[in-house]
Amino acid sequence: MSYQIIKQPNGKYCVFSTIVNNTIIYNCTKNEVIEFYLSMEKERVKTELKRIFEKLNKKEKPYYQFTISFEEMIKVIKKEHGIKEYNEHLKICN
Repeated sequence: MSYQIIKQPNGKYCVFSTIVNNTIIYNCTKNEVIEFYLSMEKERVKTELKRIFEKLNKKEKPYYQFTISFEEMIKVIKKEHGIKEYNEHLKICN
């Protein structure tokens, strides 16, 4: 990652970006730095999920060669967990 958490002389923390060679946030508590990183990760996950849903809705393969269909998923469930679990999934998902 291009960010580094640095402890400031006043005991608080800043986050330094090696991309822009400047602080992104400063005078933060440990919890504020954690929240900063969590908010960045939340945005990254939202972007990735949006990409997956768009591909699924276009009937494309978001997981490339590893993408499985509902029918393939149901077959795996039947094989691994038996007919009861298979029927339960069919009932819930249809």
